[in-house]
Amino acid sequence: MIPRTTHSRSQLECHLNEYDDGAISLFVSCDTYPGLFDYHCPQISKLAPNGWRVSKGGKMKYLWFPAGALNQANLEQIENWRQRFQEYVLIGLSRHIAPGFSQELDFCMGLSFNYDPNSERRTLFGEALYQAKYRQSQAYCSVVSRAMVEAFDYLPVPPEEKTNLLITGVPSDLEKYNFGRELAMRVAKDKGVPLVQSSLCCGKSYLKNLPFVEKMKHWCELYERGQCVRIDADIRGRTVAVVDDLYQSGVTLWCCAKFLKSLGAKYVFGLVCVKSMSDTDNQ
Repeated sequence: MIPRTTHSRSQLECHLNEYDDGAISLFVSCDTYPGLFDYHCPQISKLAPNGWRVSKGGKMKYLWFPAGALNQANLEQIENWRQRFQEYVLIGLSRHIAPGFSQELDFCMGLSFNYDPNSERRTLFGEALYQAKYRQSQAYCSVVSRAMVEAFDYLPVPPEEKTNLLITGVPSDLEKYNFGRELAMRVAKDKGVPLVQSSLCCGKSYLKNLPFVEKMKHWCELYERGQCVRIDADIRGRTVAVVDDLYQSGVTLWCCAKFLKSLGAKYVFGLVCVKSMSDTDNQ
């Protein structure tokens, strides 16, 4: 089962408690993260005799491990998982666009936010994306693409779907440079996953400055027009990962996922470089 993201954005809260008798408890945020931990570390979860339990405050769940149950390799695996998901941003439907969608995007994740809310400076990946996208820095482009390749392995794709997987980008004009499409190509090449080319045959420049509600309406209209979007593969019954650079309101990615599901995609995952601090684009 794919862990469902219940909030518009979240990052992991996690800590280990070590007790005098040698027992250890792993506490994680209550919503999506227990399922993610079970997906990535199933053998460790099985070492907890009582399974997941809800903490007293109700905001976290925990696994209790008796003394000696976890070895050093287990602890290192837990730490690696914790570091990843304390940085990664899980992205779900925000209240702003929820009326237009349901479960078209099965899971979505970003490397980080684009800005640090405490300092109002760009995060590491926010700066890397800016330099790669707007300054055409090849060094930063490599930084972003390497991190996206690594993050791809943390998408909770059902094991039976890993040989059924395709990668694509949000439909764009193939005659113009698009950094999101470039990322999709790089991730597909590095992971050895077939790339599906999705092209936009109608202009969309007018969408950029529209309020997100209007943008959602117009994107849906573009997909509904028979000749505006072309997909160069049969995706019926396939699992598709959509790779993009920036997630703001989510309209672009969710409309794309809705379109892919209409073509018969079994599951649709989203992987983006950064999530903006706003859920309403540039408004």
